[in-house]
Amino acid sequence: MNKIGLLICAGLLPLLILFLFMKFVSLNLSYSLLIGTISVLLASIWQKETLANPLLKVVLIAAPVSVAYYFLIVKELSGLWIALPLFVIAALVGLMIKDTRMQVMTSLGLILIVGMTSFFHIPKIVSDSLTEIVNIPAPKYEIDNLLEGEDFTHDTDLGRVKILDFFGAWCAPCIAEMEELKAIKSSLTNYENELDFILICTDTGGDTPEKALAFHAKRKLPFLLGYDENAKAHKSFDFTGVPGLVIIDKKGNVRFKHEGYNQAEDF
Repeated sequence: MNKIGLLICAGLLPLLILFLFMKFVSLNLSYSLLIGTISVLLASIWQKETLANPLLKVVLIAAPVSVAYYFLIVKELSGLWIALPLFVIAALVGLMIKDTRMQVMTSLGLILIVGMTSFFHIPKIVSDSLTEIVNIPAPKYEIDNLLEGEDFTHDTDLGRVKILDFFGAWCAPCIAEMEELKAIKSSLTNYENELDFILICTDTGGDTPEKALAFHAKRKLPFLLGYDENAKAHKSFDFTGVPGLVIIDKKGNVRFKHEGYNQAEDF
């Protein structure tokens, strides 16, 4: 029973490490794959001398983080299924290789492969999963303008390119995405007369026009600001969460949709 208890603890340890890392350090999915794999590897090395069925050891150590990763990440971003076999391979490497020199070499090789996958392959997977390239008429919408000028609508916004970014003041990925948008806007100064960046606060999560204005002023954001009461416009673009980014061309057609944000992607 003590052996099984130790194996269960060893399996929960990578899950705890990954949770703490994503909670307090970074939500970057490239880092999460690397941290998860290394954690499973180290937990397996710790338990390699435990006398128990090898298959049971692999399952108990790799299963907790794999199951959590599947339900929390892979179900939303199916392309990240690649993490699951890597967690199992890490458990096998840590448990099955007895020769110390061989284990060090194999472990370093595995970390190198996972590192290359994390920083060269994962960004494209995340970006492709969150992005939709389309050419369809924009739905009818009406969004309150919280600054100066007319409200934003599908009719009055013709003739200029519109970048609509639906956000929540409570949403950490939304805030991270805004930093990317600020950099993009600063690189397009030659086109200021042709496009508008509009932040649109939805009323989800208890946000109000007052909270949106305070959020906008505190961060000194160089964008127009709107408020989407009852999230009507947000829903009309078929978004279910925030951030939700839309690019509408001068003729009123949606050309680009992007739902969600992760620092792993090449935004």
